[in-house]
Amino acid sequence: MRKNPEAILAKSGIDYFESLGYTTYKEVSLKGGGSIRADIFCKKENESVAVEVKMSMSLKIIEQGFKWREHSNKTYILIPKKRKFNLFAEQICRDYGIGLLYYKDGIFTERVQPSVTLEPKEPQLYEEQLLSDASNNRGEFVTPFKLTINRLMDYIGDDKLQLSSVISNIEHHYKDNSSAANSIKSMIKIGVIKLKLVKESGKIWVSK
Repeated sequence: MRKNPEAILAKSGIDYFESLGYTTYKEVSLKGGGSIRADIFCKKENESVAVEVKMSMSLKIIEQGFKWREHSNKTYILIPKKRKFNLFAEQICRDYGIGLLYYKDGIFTERVQPSVTLEPKEPQLYEEQLLSDASNNRGEFVTPFKLTINRLMDYIGDDKLQLSSVISNIEHHYKDNSSAANSIKSMIKIGVIKLKLVKESGKIWVSK
């Protein structure tokens, strides 16, 4: 299957930041999901860098970069280098403190240096994001809900288990076990979670 050009560019960006000593997380969301996601989120000791990857400059990508300024020490936009620089877009990035990286033939050019946010409200990071694909076009990204469901499925396996027991034995993102049970039951009933729900002897059981 042919990879989309944006994913290839993102991989180059990942290699670049990792060569500088950063650990790279991919498709990092704010508040567990939604449309505000950084293609690459880099960490090195106490420093964080958010990177938005696109094949061309636009107001939308500048807006995305702007939203990440308060959530990372530095924010960059990464785009392919063209024959002519977009001086107006560069000035907007400069005015709003967004760094601008161009890439061509293995060479990165920093045309605009980002401003530094000293105490950013960084997103929660997950180990699973280390192995994700940045800028994928499959809508794949990690959220607390997805992690909870994966743990739920793994714990149940091929067994039929009491729901309350499962919930008490897995790590989940809900505020308490009661909230988890109510939400998971609802999600099973409407088909979001692909499990079978059975009530026997006054107890709720789940299986695949």
